[in-house]
Amino acid sequence: MMYNLIVTNPDVTHHIADFLTRLFGIDRSRVFAADDAEQDSWDWEALSNSLVSCQYSRKQGDLAWSLDIYAVDEVDNQPSEQHLALRLAQELRTVALFPEGQTVPSVRQLATPRGELMHARLEEPEDEDGVDEVSEVEAPVPELPHAAVARFPDIIKAVNLPTPITDSLFPDNDAHRDLRWTHSKLVNWERLTIRMTGNWPPSAWYPASMYADDLRYRDGLDEQIAKLPAEERAAAEEAKRRIDDRYRELTVDDAGAALIRAGEASPQQIAECPWYWRRRPDPLPWEEPA
Repeated sequence: MMYNLIVTNPDVTHHIADFLTRLFGIDRSRVFAADDAEQDSWDWEALSNSLVSCQYSRKQGDLAWSLDIYAVDEVDNQPSEQHLALRLAQELRTVALFPEGQTVPSVRQLATPRGELMHARLEEPEDEDGVDEVSEVEAPVPELPHAAVARFPDIIKAVNLPTPITDSLFPDNDAHRDLRWTHSKLVNWERLTIRMTGNWPPSAWYPASMYADDLRYRDGLDEQIAKLPAEERAAAEEAKRRIDDRYRELTVDDAGAALIRAGEASPQQIAECPWYWRRRPDPLPWEEPA
């Protein structure tokens, strides 16, 4: 298995071999660690006999090293990249960035020496002489003093969420355009309820603008269903009914006050909108707890 991490502590490389020995539970002689810039002096026989290897490359700015760690298949203990990063961050007192589970190229996960796990935006240089920079983090990180604290709306829609109701009652079928559009709207509507039950992955946050967009997408669902042939229309109506019921269970009626307060609708618009515009999650995913 391959692990790719970037760390802030310049002393990490002095201890990385011993750390990997402990983490993977293997003999120290089967771990190889070396600076990628010093390949002329590598012990190539030690590398060929290793079960776990780490090639590290120097970085600049707030980031000290890039670590490429590889464990052969024969190693029984193969932790996830997240587990390795959290252990490394805590034991070697460093911030560790890693890409596991991320589908937005500029966003990494970040583990801190305090056991925190969050997202961070890594800006890579356009030329070889540039400096990789962590420009944004979800919470303050003392080891990254130049990083702004920010939210990451671009990673939300990248999370793959299941839609069991839609899949069972109205599976995807590209036979004709109206069917595809209806399926798309049902999936989006059900995913909103899945986000609520999952505490708004991946960061327990959801902007009011995205919530309002989901409601606008729901606005067109009835019209799309009406275009379908009778059998497909019945299946889509049943899926919509079940998702609507789930939405009611997960929301409270506030007469649209939260969306008005967030600037996503006016009182007049709320009065003219369907029932789901007058309901909202509790607590609100776009407001910090009091």
